[in-house]
Amino acid sequence: MSRAVILGLDPQRPGIGFGVIDAQTGTALLAGWRAITQEGWYEHAVIAALAATDESRHGWHIAGLVIERVGGGKGVQSMLRVSDAAGVVAGCAVCRWPDAALWRPTPGEWKKSAGLKGNANKDAVAALGRALLADAGEPADDLRQDAYDALCMARASYNDAARAASTEE
Repeated sequence: MSRAVILGLDPQRPGIGFGVIDAQTGTALLAGWRAITQEGWYEHAVIAALAATDESRHGWHIAGLVIERVGGGKGVQSMLRVSDAAGVVAGCAVCRWPDAALWRPTPGEWKKSAGLKGNANKDAVAALGRALLADAGEPADDLRQDAYDALCMARASYNDAARAASTEE
């Protein structure tokens, strides 16, 4: 029987941060970053990066996907590329894992659900990511910010599911 996990993805144009949380226990399992080649079609590079997840090698079943929904704010051109990348990654991920539930939270939504302030800065997110990995006995230092963001997004999804289950009881 495979382990159900939640996969958080934080896409940027040069790569994708990823974080994996056990869907039953909320334990951090893995976090990291995969480079995406800038040659050829971005979609093809994303598909290759997602295939490198190799969830079957770990005995995982991707039960949930979390991919940040970013917007450009007034006059913020740089966020348009990130928003475009997030949409492409979401589409490719849903095609790869069609049975996984997809959540596209804003930064404020996932930060609050992860237990942070909605306007938490990068240092606060990285500290939470390090704590999640340390609690699981995993190496927690020297990761890119995108990896901590992705891990915290996956944890936010777990927290929301746990809260929903406790209100049903």
